[in-house]
Amino acid sequence: TRLTPNYGLVIRYEVDTENPEISAKMLCALDSALGQFIAMRQTEGQALEADLRSRLDILKSLLDKIIPFVAEINENIRKKLLERCRESGLNIDLNDERLQKEILFYADKGDVSEEITRLKSHFIQFEKFLSENSSDAGRSLDFLVQEMFREINTLGNKSGTCDISPLVVTFKTELEKMREQIQNAE
Repeated sequence: TRLTPNYGLVIRYEVDTENPEISAKMLCALDSALGQFIAMRQTEGQALEADLRSRLDILKSLLDKIIPFVAEINENIRKKLLERCRESGLNIDLNDERLQKEILFYADKGDVSEEITRLKSHFIQFEKFLSENSSDAGRSLDFLVQEMFREINTLGNKSGTCDISPLVVTFKTELEKMREQIQNAE
């Protein structure tokens, strides 16, 4: 059945679907349309994969820029603690074992090696999901982006340095772009 507008009215036409010639033409048209649809989706999927891989490379590069500053985090925390002790007028003995233990305890809170390790692991998993033709890759990639967001947030919060902060902001911006792209994946 085909509906055709005619001066604001819809006129119903009957199509003989039992006619083998018409059925063959309809199946041919449907097959052609589906083929074009699938080809378009494959092209879009390849472009999406290329974009995600490119953004993942950016994230790796940003993490590589962050890593050299990591060694300074513990030392910066130690310096800040000692400076605050001096500013408060406390008479401190830098050789006091208890003071050294407390400083190490707080400096250890700034250790971001776990976050870096997890981010690198997430990068590997992300590439694996991109390489697999899984039906639930979109959900898995979305989950990984959320996990990367958590790790980079923790890293940024722990570091508290002006050298790392702009890199963390750029990292988060790229993650948000990836998250938006992943919403298009099925």
